[in-house]
Amino acid sequence: MKQLLLTLALFSAVFLPSAHAVSGLPYFDSLRTQVLNQLNIATNGVEEPDKKLVSALRKALTTIDKTKVDFASGAKALGTLAKGLNRTTLSNDFAGEFASIAGDYAAGLLVGASTLSNRLASTFPSKAHTAAEGNLAELDAAVSSALSAGDVVAAAKFLSTAAKNLSTAAKNVDKAEDAPAPSAGLTANISGALHGSFNDFNTTITRSGSSIGVNSQTTPSASGFDNIIMELLNVSDGTQTVNLKGAYSQVRVDGRSFGGNAVVNGTATITYNSATQAIFGTFSFVGDEGGSSTATVTVSGSFSGTAL
Repeated sequence: MKQLLLTLALFSAVFLPSAHAVSGLPYFDSLRTQVLNQLNIATNGVEEPDKKLVSALRKALTTIDKTKVDFASGAKALGTLAKGLNRTTLSNDFAGEFASIAGDYAAGLLVGASTLSNRLASTFPSKAHTAAEGNLAELDAAVSSALSAGDVVAAAKFLSTAAKNLSTAAKNVDKAEDAPAPSAGLTANISGALHGSFNDFNTTITRSGSSIGVNSQTTPSASGFDNIIMELLNVSDGTQTVNLKGAYSQVRVDGRSFGGNAVVNGTATITYNSATQAIFGTFSFVGDEGGSSTATVTVSGSFSGTAL
């Protein structure tokens, strides 16, 4: 029952407005007021104060006042405060406040992660991009564990981990935003009536209005070459999924062509920056051979480059 009540309290704190959010990090203003009130009750006009209680309250006050204004410091302090005050006769008096603060931390960390995720979505593929994705996934898992923890002390440990993940993710997102655009290129797998792989690093990308054209061919050889042509439709800034028209052909004596008609026959999930004209993403389309043939091929892969 304890775990259920804590999870419910944290859930409510995350999804319902909280007074702590107004005060800002480390969200201890209300708790500080409660500690001062209890310290006043424990010492004012009392002939023989409970020394253990008074000491715990004073230590809590010192911890609150020395806590730095960031998620990592706050989450660590929350665990220290909960551990210390839960050993006193006033443990029940602070339980709701601790759960509410933990919920505010969970909410704040998730908001921070969402902001970083949105920034990361517009960055090019890179080691920093991949690392940041991992950091954010670990943060999400840590917050989830905090929301299902059996007590606030345990929740605070998970929140501390999440805070570290947020800090590391922020650094990696910064690096990812500075990563240069990858060289123009396209790789794909072909299946269906024909089977094969496609790998070209001399892809040409052009823009015409809201459409992006991609033309890529393998290095010509004695037997000919393969060619992939795509037109991405209604492209705008940012990350999006768009329709495309695509064609795959084998240019050789016995070569075959698939697609190239006016039918929208595929989609691409892309990230496009109109300021730099940089674009990258994944795609998939089905091309038909045309004429009396019912043969088709599916072409799926990824591409990157800068539109001319």
